[in-house]
Amino acid sequence: DAMRHLADTLMRGPQSNVTQQQRAQQVREREQIYAALAHQDADAARAAMRLHLTNELHRVQQAAQPPA
Repeated sequence: DAMRHLADTLMRGPQSNVTQQQRAQQVREREQIYAALAHQDADAARAAMRLHLTNELHRVQQAAQPPA
């Protein structure tokens, strides 16, 4: 299933290629998800999670590309 594949890919992805800027962005995205959940705002939580997963997919795809 697609979500399991995405989770597996993200969990074992090339973390050594993540820059400090990307790591900081990941933290900000996760904080937004947490804040929305803490405020019991399902719509905001859903949007924050969707944004985070989309961005994470792009980060993984970039990290998987060979250096130019």
